[in-house]
Amino acid sequence: MATKRRMGSDPFQKKDPLGWIAGGQAEEAGQAEGVLSPPGPPSNPERPSKASNPSKHDLPTPPSRPNNPGIPSKPPRGSTTSKGLRPGWTRATFIVREETVQQLKAVAYWDRKELKRVVEEAFAQYLADKDMPPIPVDE
Repeated sequence: MATKRRMGSDPFQKKDPLGWIAGGQAEEAGQAEGVLSPPGPPSNPERPSKASNPSKHDLPTPPSRPNNPGIPSKPPRGSTTSKGLRPGWTRATFIVREETVQQLKAVAYWDRKELKRVVEEAFAQYLADKDMPPIPVDE
């Protein structure tokens, strides 16, 4: 009975039997299979070598910005603050006392609601009797 030849190439017939572990660097660099590329990342002629590349500590520091510019910042439309949310919803971060958070979590647990629903209801109840004009925008 004649043995059938297999469809793939035998990695152990090459000069470097474990060369296939390198992740196909030879194919990426446009070299022929079986020709080994030097170890390390492939060189890019457009990018300077690491030796001539200054570290981040050698670069000048950017000018500092004031911590409070005085105007509220509005994130750009379509930013990550509303990514993956329904229209009309946004993400916000608030700093509150731990005791307040634990009370809100307890209310959410016992009322079988999501924490964001409890917070939304609390804000809505607080703001129900407020009639505030919107913040002016200087553009």
